[in-house]
Amino acid sequence: GWGAPNSNITLLKAGVIANVVQPAGDGRFSYTFGGLERGTYTITAYGTDGANRKSATFTSTISIIQGSTNLLSDVAIAPTLELADNSVPVGENARALGSTIPNSRVELYVFAKTGGFTGTRLLTGTSTASGAWEITVPSKDYPEGTYGLRARVKTETASSELSPSFYLGVGEEPPTASSEGADLNGDGKVNLIDFSIMLTN
Repeated sequence: GWGAPNSNITLLKAGVIANVVQPAGDGRFSYTFGGLERGTYTITAYGTDGANRKSATFTSTISIIQGSTNLLSDVAIAPTLELADNSVPVGENARALGSTIPNSRVELYVFAKTGGFTGTRLLTGTSTASGAWEITVPSKDYPEGTYGLRARVKTETASSELSPSFYLGVGEEPPTASSEGADLNGDGKVNLIDFSIMLTN
């Protein structure tokens, strides 16, 4: 798969940590789960970058036939995301930043939580050769309110999950939590992925 250079990719099998690997300079990583008996396994991966920011969790369930070799390829670990400031005055720009796969397209989705507009707006940027990325949110285009931001990365062969939601207050203070209730990865759904994250922690 692919992740941010100088990050730690934690790999889990059935909710138990199997290994932690570091992507190479181009973002590529690999790991072999050996000695698996026949059965169904949930494989989970998430990244923690050099600033200790954690990505969303990638999860895949695979069925193994004993004696076979199975390949799970082009896994794109979601970008890490943080806001330079959680709130800005109306009309002042905000900055979203993080780490991801080098030289890749980063998509930042902005949606209104309170006030503001309806629907979702898309902002884009490109990560550097080191995997760092930053996108300016022009809050002059956003009425007073609280906005949710989520990011994902796209390469020529893969697209990541969306990051957990972070909240930006324009002219007001946003909620302090990046996710709510049992939706642990902030994807708007409560499912097996959230359960796996709970078991991991």
